[in-house]
Amino acid sequence: MRLRSIALMSAAVGAMAAGLVAVAQPPAESRDPNKGGYKPAFAGQTRAPNLTTDTKFEIKEVAKGIVSPFGVEFLPNGKFLVTERLAGQFRIIDKDGKVSAPIKDGVPEVFARGQGGLLDVVLDPNFATNQTIYWSYSEPKADGTNNTAVAKGKLVDGATPKIENVQVIYHQRPALNSPLHFGSRLVFAKDGT
Repeated sequence: MRLRSIALMSAAVGAMAAGLVAVAQPPAESRDPNKGGYKPAFAGQTRAPNLTTDTKFEIKEVAKGIVSPFGVEFLPNGKFLVTERLAGQFRIIDKDGKVSAPIKDGVPEVFARGQGGLLDVVLDPNFATNQTIYWSYSEPKADGTNNTAVAKGKLVDGATPKIENVQVIYHQRPALNSPLHFGSRLVFAKDGT
């Protein structure tokens, strides 16, 4: 499962890079959306369409030893930056599949239970010049509750990779007392915000 996630992510990115586009199909769910107690939140709301593609891909193992990968980001130097959700740490995988030591320096404490942990990671649009990364994670609170949070910091990739100048820039409110539903994917708008 661990390596399959990385391999599938690689295949998906490869397919996108090749300019292959999935074609919208009729919804996979064909029942009337208003039956069974489903009430649309707004006029015209429908169920999501089923997407199919004829894209061919190959699954290739690129590294071993990654525990519960969740987020993968491709670095400009050809390496991968991976979040290990349950371990609450980052890893860098080089082009030859060598996995770095765990990167925990600078990573805030992570609530790594249930669906929580170290979640997504993205590169700043100006990463090539500022080495800034953003990541989401489930954050434990002193009162036993937890929430989704977003942090940013400078990735230092060297003999001992680390993250410096960490700032938590978002805390979900209110905090909850649950190990579920931290889902998060980070993306920048076209204007870089």
